[in-house]
Amino acid sequence: MDIGNLLLWLLGGVLARSGGVVLQPLGMCIIMGNAILTVRDHYLPEEYWKYVSYHPGSFYGYEVRAYVGEDHCIHYIEIPKNSDGSLRWEDARYI
Repeated sequence: MDIGNLLLWLLGGVLARSGGVVLQPLGMCIIMGNAILTVRDHYLPEEYWKYVSYHPGSFYGYEVRAYVGEDHCIHYIEIPKNSDGSLRWEDARYI
């Protein structure tokens, strides 16, 4: 687990426990999103990732783009970002 993922888990836990009416649901969403991505990345084969509707966004250093393919289904591209904000297309995941 990298430090960014650990910090998101910590932020989600703090918001879920002491965030009040508005921030508690946000904390729970962060915790559930991290859990979904952890299960997807470590336990689910990549050919089944198309059935997972949660994708890593800017919190995780990714840009997600969606498009309608020739099969008339929605497909996603998860593109990692460099530290300067440019996209690493060579490491993109097509889902």
